[in-house]
Amino acid sequence: MAQHASLAPRAFPKPGVPVFEPDDLRLGLVDRRAETANVTTYVFDTIRQDREIFRHHPGQSLTLTLLSGSNLFQRSFTIASGGTGGNRIELTIKTGGQAQATLWMHKYLRIGDTLAARGPFGRFSLVHAPKAPLLLVGAGSGMTPIISMLRWLRVRADTLDIALVQLARSRADELFGDEINAMADAMPNLSVHLCLSRPDEKWTGLSGRISRPMLRGIVPDMARRVAFCCGPEPVMKATRAIYLAEGGVEDAFVTETFGGAEHVSGRRQIAMPAVRPVGRLSQVNLSVPTPVERAWCPAPLMHESSELASAPVPSGKDLMIGFRGKNFPAKPGQSIVAAAAASGLRIPTGCGEGSCGACRVRLMSGQVDMHDQGGISRRDKAAGYILPCCSYPLSDLELVNDLAGVDQAVVVSPPIASSI
Repeated sequence: MAQHASLAPRAFPKPGVPVFEPDDLRLGLVDRRAETANVTTYVFDTIRQDREIFRHHPGQSLTLTLLSGSNLFQRSFTIASGGTGGNRIELTIKTGGQAQATLWMHKYLRIGDTLAARGPFGRFSLVHAPKAPLLLVGAGSGMTPIISMLRWLRVRADTLDIALVQLARSRADELFGDEINAMADAMPNLSVHLCLSRPDEKWTGLSGRISRPMLRGIVPDMARRVAFCCGPEPVMKATRAIYLAEGGVEDAFVTETFGGAEHVSGRRQIAMPAVRPVGRLSQVNLSVPTPVERAWCPAPLMHESSELASAPVPSGKDLMIGFRGKNFPAKPGQSIVAAAAASGLRIPTGCGEGSCGACRVRLMSGQVDMHDQGGISRRDKAAGYILPCCSYPLSDLELVNDLAGVDQAVVVSPPIASSI
């Protein structure tokens, strides 16, 4: 999340860049293909609730809704397509060992099936960055937003100086290799570097984990570049440290993570044993775009406050929150999700920072200070919806989750050990 000293700060959104507010969507699967042994690309035709053409910026994400028994679960995935294909989009998804949602999609989602979704979400996109040389670093499935940006740049016939570094375990785990090589042939200012952490004896390219000598050797001018990095947290931390040590500054290093600063390490996951497609969409009123004045960089901890943000925050007094027939306390300065977790209740979230909209609930009474990052539309706010992951109680609250028009349970207690 950063910016080189020579780069002038920009407003967010960047002037002239449209804001695509999230809408309810129907996704119809039209194709699927294996990228690696555990990564699949799903190709969907997308229908917005308002019937407008679906648009997104490269690097943004969608939240899918999957049904398990009587419960709805939501999971967020980056859109792999570049935002230039109209209503046809691609999601490239890694199947985790114990991740029941992605396992179900991998095993059972078939052409002709439909899913409910919502989006687009997120600010991890180069459309908001200054036009400057780029450093793109993707590790594992973190290549998904990177390929989205590259596809967007290729369609535009962009001449930016781009250094791409893909980190993979082995050659068999490399993503989009043939396509990226074709891009390099068509884009003379794109340099491509693949580094394998567990190569076989035939590999003669870069190997090992990312390091300062390795990165400096292939991108010696990284400090003058705007860097976008996505992958496991240790990789992003190491890459940021190298970038800063080489003279880059924080505001030109942009990362994408899921899970906010609050209670990421203690977050419990919920099992989803019998997931099936959802055939209908909820009826939700949406709004027109609302520009947000921010520095050009979409840093995850830069929040937009709601109109209630100026209300006084209670001092030294626990507030009570009512949700799904349960009441639990919230300490001053504690988000609703954190307060629920402290009482042994689970409100599932995607990003944990107000970007994906997965935790949306309706505020029936009370006031909150909400710091969202585009995961909720202005009309949803006016209708009383909030995102509890980034909302802080200013009074006692009564909440209801009416996702898809039905008050569905999103709090599970006790926790189930399996992860999604």
